[in-house]
Amino acid sequence: MRSQKINGDYWLAYCKAIFGKDLAPPNTQYYIDKYGGDKLKATNLILVNNIEDPWQYAGMRHLTDPTGTQKDMVAMLIDCQDCGHC
Repeated sequence: MRSQKINGDYWLAYCKAIFGKDLAPPNTQYYIDKYGGDKLKATNLILVNNIEDPWQYAGMRHLTDPTGTQKDMVAMLIDCQDCGHC
């Protein structure tokens, strides 16, 4: 569970408190366009998430185009005892 108060505005205020200046929200569309979002195009890339990792849903857990643009990629979900983020 995560508080609804921990959102983009929360993190921008957090960065301001740490770095002492206002920061603009990131231009996520720029990075989606640049890197492909969930339609990554790459070779020799392995995407790994651990079953106990709370960040697993922020990463790619499966390929979105495994027979097309992502045919040379592998996505793995490791299910092991006590695996985690760090």
